[in-house]
Amino acid sequence: MLLAAQIRRSRIVRIETVAEIDVLSVYSEEPSPERITAARRELAKVQRLIENLPDRCRRIFELRKIHGVPQREIARMLGVTEATVENEGVKGMRLIMKALREDEGPAVGRRKVSDEPARNRRRD
Repeated sequence: MLLAAQIRRSRIVRIETVAEIDVLSVYSEEPSPERITAARRELAKVQRLIENLPDRCRRIFELRKIHGVPQREIARMLGVTEATVENEGVKGMRLIMKALREDEGPAVGRRKVSDEPARNRRRD
C-alpha cells in the first residue's frame, strides 16, 4: 500500500512545473527571421525577373499569374488570340524558371536545360 501511494504521487506533476515548461518552449510555428529574410530576397528576385520579361510577355504574365485574369479576357483586352496568351504565359514562366536555375549555379548530376527543342540539341 505504501509503495502504491509513492508511485501515484510520483506521477503527479506540480502546476508550476507545467507553467515553466510552457515558458521555456522554443518551438514556434512562426518562421525564423532567417527564413523571412530569405523569402523576401527570393520574392524580390522573382519580381526583378518578371520586370525584365519582354513587354507583352510581362504584361500577359502579370495579368494571368498575379492578377488571375482569365486567358479569354486577356486576349480580348490586348487584341491577341488565346493561344498567344497561353504561349506568352508559358514563355514567361520558362524564362523565370531558367533564370532561377542559372542563379542556383551548377549542381552535380543536374542536366542543363535548353530553350531549344530536344531534336535540335547537339549530342556530345
